[in-house]
Amino acid sequence: FIAEAAGRAGGLMMARHLPAADRLTAADVVLIAPVPGHAADTELCQAAQRAGALVIAFGAPPTFPADHPLPGVADPNDPPLPTPQSLRRSRSAVFSYITELWVWTGEFVAACTRRGKMPTMWQSISVPGGIARNEPLQPLKFDERFQVAPIRAGVLGRAYLKELALRLRRLRERELRRLQQAARLVRAARRDGKTVHLWIRGHLPPLIIGGPQDPAGFRLLPYELPANPGIAAGDVVVFVGYVGADPPLVDAAANAGAKAIWFAAPDPSLTDARRRGGLVIDQQWRVGDCLVPVPGYDVSILPPSAITQLACYWALVDEATDSPR
Repeated sequence: FIAEAAGRAGGLMMARHLPAADRLTAADVVLIAPVPGHAADTELCQAAQRAGALVIAFGAPPTFPADHPLPGVADPNDPPLPTPQSLRRSRSAVFSYITELWVWTGEFVAACTRRGKMPTMWQSISVPGGIARNEPLQPLKFDERFQVAPIRAGVLGRAYLKELALRLRRLRERELRRLQQAARLVRAARRDGKTVHLWIRGHLPPLIIGGPQDPAGFRLLPYELPANPGIAAGDVVVFVGYVGADPPLVDAAANAGAKAIWFAAPDPSLTDARRRGGLVIDQQWRVGDCLVPVPGYDVSILPPSAITQLACYWALVDEATDSPR
């Protein structure tokens, strides 16, 4: 949850990793997506409340120790993911708390504008000039460069849900054929005794998918790709990426005679990936990774990428394995 909520394109610059509970005060707000039955989360929130902090818990039951437990929309019949990284959450629980976080963020921004304030928001560093734009703003909770007009409650949250739903529909309508083609490549490689490699980029997905207990059984490549990543002829490389392809991985896959599947947002680097035999699946968002403009502000806010990355990956896994989902 922290990987998605803090330091994120389209998110709040004021969001920080939670310090030790004994450093919290009544001036703090704690955002958490508690893991069901996880005692440490419960104890942390109890300590936060004792300190007087406001606790907002995404995907939490009404009995959870929070000032605002938000139950979310996870399917109660959805089985938990088997990977340690997921901390035994289900797929729908992951999608639910990500969506809730960004709807809440939009509504928080709007509420601030109704009090004459505009929170400082991150711009993606994939955007030219993004790093230079962000740097002087990082110490600031509010951005005084702009006078943003008051935004009514519900406007930004609904806009995010509408745009997110559009991206997911486009994934199904525009990319399903290529997803099925990718699944055939994975099945064929396994049938022939070859290895399927997985390389993940982004904020939240590397903490949710991959690893030895992932039911996909893909070989997880290290985040820092070594000079010899162990890719062989006939293997398949699955890249769950952010913006564009990664040139060293393009080279490694092509030079080894492996097939490559690229889940990414459009970027000129994908031209070379296609030219060298890669199968490109468009995640249906664009550089900047934000869906909702704020009238009078310099950047759009609220990112879709974690949801579309996970949707692409799990769709591939289901198509390529015997999963009943």
